[in-house]
Amino acid sequence: MPLIPSYLEFEGSISIPNVLPTKASGEALATLMSYEVPKMLTDILGYELYTLLKANEAQGSGIYHNIINGVEFTDSLDRLNKWVGFVRGSNPIANYIYFKWMAQTASTSTGVGEKVPNAENMVSGDGAIKANRAWNQMVDWLTVLHDYLTINEADYPSYLGLDYCPYTKGNPNYKYFQTLPLVVL
Repeated sequence: MPLIPSYLEFEGSISIPNVLPTKASGEALATLMSYEVPKMLTDILGYELYTLLKANEAQGSGIYHNIINGVEFTDSLDRLNKWVGFVRGSNPIANYIYFKWMAQTASTSTGVGEKVPNAENMVSGDGAIKANRAWNQMVDWLTVLHDYLTINEADYPSYLGLDYCPYTKGNPNYKYFQTLPLVVL
């Protein structure tokens, strides 16, 4: 299971239309993912664990397989829980990319400023609700991943944990998201 999602992951509530690899928008999505996926995983896992995960992503079992494909575990509250993994249908990476794509494509940069297309017989909708829902779901999943990695610290000594979620308002190093309110729906 590769860590960079396929265009097929963007369906249902995180649908991104017209992103076949042979289309210009598909190429733009692939470019966005090639930059953003390593950045996101490094932010969450730390550089060392991300490098180990990337080097072992083809592993058929074991500790890196558990991160990529998900695993049931007893969480910090002594409950049976499940880290969903980075798999199609429940992939925090896909939710993150969806959010970034929505922000990137909300308008088009032109020589005279930002413009929004005006299609005939259509009214504008607000994609913020769907984007926030995807974002919040990603944060929920990554919170479970943090719990899994912390509970299993003997298996993941290179995981240092998080003092904060890198994608929330309190992170001074991620200025773009400081202005975004997290919306709980």
